[in-house]
Amino acid sequence: MKTNLKSFSWNELTRSLEYYRDQYIELERVKTFALPDTEVLEASIDYSDLKNIFIFRMLRDIRTLDRQVQVVNNEIARRRKLIGVMG
Repeated sequence: MKTNLKSFSWNELTRSLEYYRDQYIELERVKTFALPDTEVLEASIDYSDLKNIFIFRMLRDIRTLDRQVQVVNNEIARRRKLIGVMG
């Protein structure tokens, strides 16, 4: 994946957001399958170590996706601002 979003086309940015959406959906499926009785992802002393490790990894993956989406959204906002200044 390119690291400089300024070189991305609008289509590539859109595809990136679609990919991240699919990743969120997949994480939700995994959570629902692995933790059907858990609505909120929070570690607890009542859970086994394995379940807590799973929850920590899910939270890490969600935070990573959130950061990636924020970077793409910032680039879209930057471009819209430029279009507004030029238009």
